[in-house]
Amino acid sequence: MKNSILGLMFLCSLSCSARGGPRLGMPYKSGDWDNDVPGFTQGKFYFSAGIGTVNLNYVLASKLKNSIAPNWKHVTIDKRNTWYGKAEYAITPHLGLGLDLAYSGLDVNVSMDSVTSLNIPISGKLSYRTWSALARVNYHILEENNFDFYLGLGIGYRANNLSVTSNDTKTDRWNFPVDLGFITKRIPHTLRVPTIGGDLTLGMRYHILPPVAIYAELGLAKTFLQVGVTVRI
Repeated sequence: MKNSILGLMFLCSLSCSARGGPRLGMPYKSGDWDNDVPGFTQGKFYFSAGIGTVNLNYVLASKLKNSIAPNWKHVTIDKRNTWYGKAEYAITPHLGLGLDLAYSGLDVNVSMDSVTSLNIPISGKLSYRTWSALARVNYHILEENNFDFYLGLGIGYRANNLSVTSNDTKTDRWNFPVDLGFITKRIPHTLRVPTIGGDLTLGMRYHILPPVAIYAELGLAKTFLQVGVTVRI
């Protein structure tokens, strides 16, 4: 009886393998439990949403803080979350074209030795916001694999918006000069400067299910590191 049961289980396992059933510990292949394959697959769309860390604008502002306003005191810089949205279409087994969106910013909070007419210490805030829309090309090293490694290059439009607010509304104290050594300029209360944007990153996706992956990218973007989720349709 025991030998019969074991024999029946062996025959069932062979039958499942022949029909392309799920195989534990093996990469997904065509015909698996959801009749799909993981990884980068030609003809598929990939949509991603992520968040970044190590904000490069924040690092630069921290380095320039003393040179921009040496007479200020109690200067703090607050980072804003950096968000990413991506869309990519696999035009070949290794090449993808798409669009990358990103939004970021920071706030520089300062106080001065002087006071307002109401005898309140003067304080102000410099707010910087930036967003970008980049056309992007990704080269994927592997195809139809749980691990998807790729190199991405993007170029497009970048918006840079600066605004200055203060609790001292009667005196224009915040039309201040910025001296970076090689350039001196007075910054108005609002400033909008469109520029060309770009990024260059090395990325990885790991497919926890054939159509769902977690991703991470390292490199030159609004942040040095970004992580998120990718869905393929």
